[in-house]
Amino acid sequence: MERNRSAWRALAIAARWAPVQRWGVMHSAAEGEANELASRLPVAENTQAPLVVDVTTVIGAHVGPRCLGVTGLLR
Repeated sequence: MERNRSAWRALAIAARWAPVQRWGVMHSAAEGEANELASRLPVAENTQAPLVVDVTTVIGAHVGPRCLGVTGLLR
């Protein structure tokens, strides 16, 4: 994630969404960076671990490789 300033920005924005019931991190051929981003999300007690998913090829064709996204299910 060191090379990706936008991932740090997404993390800072997402941290303001509290309280979040469950986080999700989407990626396009960037599983390692997605897992690192997920490990840095603020997870409260009694919540599930962040879900990390590879986006489909349809979405990947639009955003390109190594794309990251953060989503949260608000309480």
